[in-house]
Amino acid sequence: MKETKWHNEGKAKIIASFGKINSSMQVFYNPAMKLNRDISIEIAKHYKIKEGADILAGSGIRSVRLVLEGGVEKMYANDINENASRAIKINSTKNKVSKKIIISQKPATKFLEEIKTLEYIDIDPFGSPNQFLDSAIKKIGRRGILAVTATDTAPLAGTYPKTCKRKYWAAPLRNHLKHEVAIRILIRKIQLIGAQYEKALTPVYSHSTMHYYRVYLKCEKGKTKVDEIIKQHELCNYDKEKEELKTSQGEVGPIWTGKIWDEEISKSIAEKIRENMTRIISEESKIHTLGYYDIHEICSKTKRQIPPFESIIQQLVKQGYKATRTHFTPTGIRTNAPYEEMMKCLSLFSLERNRTQSELEQFRI
Repeated sequence: MKETKWHNEGKAKIIASFGKINSSMQVFYNPAMKLNRDISIEIAKHYKIKEGADILAGSGIRSVRLVLEGGVEKMYANDINENASRAIKINSTKNKVSKKIIISQKPATKFLEEIKTLEYIDIDPFGSPNQFLDSAIKKIGRRGILAVTATDTAPLAGTYPKTCKRKYWAAPLRNHLKHEVAIRILIRKIQLIGAQYEKALTPVYSHSTMHYYRVYLKCEKGKTKVDEIIKQHELCNYDKEKEELKTSQGEVGPIWTGKIWDEEISKSIAEKIRENMTRIISEESKIHTLGYYDIHEICSKTKRQIPPFESIIQQLVKQGYKATRTHFTPTGIRTNAPYEEMMKCLSLFSLERNRTQSELEQFRI
């Protein structure tokens, strides 16, 4: 293979294309997606996954690592690219897991049609996952985990609202809440396809990272469970004055309004993967709200100076509310405090700052 290089990731050493990341690479490998794969390993370990499939395997790095580090006993690594199949063979042999990785070179949907029901299916495409969802959901087993990545963030985040409506059957939101709304739109789309087959798909972990969205959903079967999922699909209204997302007849969505994280899993992932994002998500998972407050937006609109974020959080907690940073934006705080309480908190810091400045002026005189 030309333009290739050996890479180390986790416990694995693999050969793949090196250079600018795009869909035409000889063997697709994106080192920036390491955290994505790290999390999938912890998910596999948590649910004790024994058999899974990576339907767009590229270099096979995820399959190799799931076997080496995630406790998976058998992985199907599929990629239509001939070079990818060769690379997966080399990489599985290099890492001494060739007996546990079954290599397939087929279109992803055809592969899914022919495969048996599995405990774990990973969809990590270059672009939208839409074309693979129906086939994958058919083959995900009871209590299985469906992992889905979407890299077409522009439609989901509101840059192209018409495209989002066509592809994801919902209206996005183009403001500071866009990434959370995007995740909730993606989840709902997956759930609606699952509903056709009486499969209730509940999110257990979600994250927005750089250029992509990623969700993990646990599958349960039954009409009643599906009905409970659908009850949590709602249109929302964005209150511009309070900068809040509210469940009511509005122009946003419909979106999934339920939890997007399982608290236990989020805590476990944060303990194993000591990254700032996983730590914040672990704290976020304890607060079930639709959206969060963007402190920079509020302070800009109300002409306030921005207080230290930790001071705001401490004050809200002191008042009896839950509060933490959000991984969706560095300028946001997730809290169950109502808007009025947030404003009181910000006003308190403004008063303290003005008093201090006044005292300094008197001192100068």
